[in-house]
Amino acid sequence: MTRRKKKKNISDRQKSSQNQINHKLTPAVEEWFTTGRVVTLFALLTMIYTFPLVFRLNGWIMGDYKDFYGDIFWYIWCFWTAKVQLLELGEVPLQFDLICGPYNQTSVFALFKTHVIMIPFTALFNQVASLNIFILLNFILAGFFSWKMIHELTGSKAAGIVPGIAFAFCPYAYARAIAHIGMAPIWVFPFLFYILCTLYRRSNKSGWILLLLALVSIYLFCSPYYYLILPLGFGSWLTAWFINRFIFDFKLRKFIRGAFARVSLKRWSAVVVAAIAMVTGAVAFYLHYLRPIALTIVRPLHWQERFALSWTNYLLPGIDHPLFGDMFANLLHSEWGNTTEATVYLGWVLLLLAVYGLRHACRDWRAWALIMFGFAACLITLGPYLEFGSLKLPMPSLLIHKFAPFLRSIGRYASFVMVALTALAGYGM
Repeated sequence: MTRRKKKKNISDRQKSSQNQINHKLTPAVEEWFTTGRVVTLFALLTMIYTFPLVFRLNGWIMGDYKDFYGDIFWYIWCFWTAKVQLLELGEVPLQFDLICGPYNQTSVFALFKTHVIMIPFTALFNQVASLNIFILLNFILAGFFSWKMIHELTGSKAAGIVPGIAFAFCPYAYARAIAHIGMAPIWVFPFLFYILCTLYRRSNKSGWILLLLALVSIYLFCSPYYYLILPLGFGSWLTAWFINRFIFDFKLRKFIRGAFARVSLKRWSAVVVAAIAMVTGAVAFYLHYLRPIALTIVRPLHWQERFALSWTNYLLPGIDHPLFGDMFANLLHSEWGNTTEATVYLGWVLLLLAVYGLRHACRDWRAWALIMFGFAACLITLGPYLEFGSLKLPMPSLLIHKFAPFLRSIGRYASFVMVALTALAGYGM
């Protein structure tokens, strides 16, 4: 072989190798590029939605507070106090017993960790700016992770944009951003379901690490109200998977025969061990973390009835709506005039997209998991009893009151309903 031919062969091999490398890198680069564009889109929409917040971070908060009670001012104080405790007094900022009587023996900051996480921003700017940065990030992350969830469910990059916008900037999210910071991080819900979807498609080490990250995020950023997503979300997911795997194939729409017999004893043993581990972990978490709170803070059952929602809250714009608020004020259920707790309007555009998306979603067991999740959450928000004249049917929120009597505002689980509806709307795009 001549020297010229050898050089040509080496050059061809180098080109071929370079083409293979480019082919491998292109999808990853394209994915990062798409992610950057989506994050930029939701960041710009957040700036518009919250205008002029981004330009007045240090001394301005959203809302006029004519109809909203001012829990946000207590949160601002908490941001300041957490910084002072850690950086000036050298104390642990997770414990503060001088407020919230008669429950002052309970660690207030053990329920809300956001103040501690945001200490660097509070120290760098001030408590108001730190709070506003947290609010802005919640809107952006809610849109981004709902887009990721829908992309994973449908395979379409475009399908999640409109539902993601509806989810990130829904009335519930705004009402919580100006009142209850512990309820504002609704982005953790689509984040969790996105990770569950990716784990089902490709179970690997990075997927399990992300699942652990989702669980830690729920614990760190969310109020104990949202911890219900763990039994409700995982329960719905595993139930739908079990039905699709052993009883009814949703994609083929036919019953499965002999599925149990094809599972080896080794796999059944692994399932049993995993189930025992999950139950043990859940019980340990409840006994160590939630039960002490339940023994200290016991709220009467009629508080659930006061904070219960009705179908009108879901289907009609809230009384603070700029166009239709006065029109529907008399129809909306808000017994003690708390507009924050009653603001759960889903939006008719999202509802219509979700109904239209059912024709595709009904063949996907993952969609059925989200449907079960949203339906169970909706039942919880309707109150401890469903009344038909003199007949009173017990509802799931009674069980919540038994094990966690400190949870009073059951309407907050409307955020779970919103996640399910957003996913279904993605199928309708």
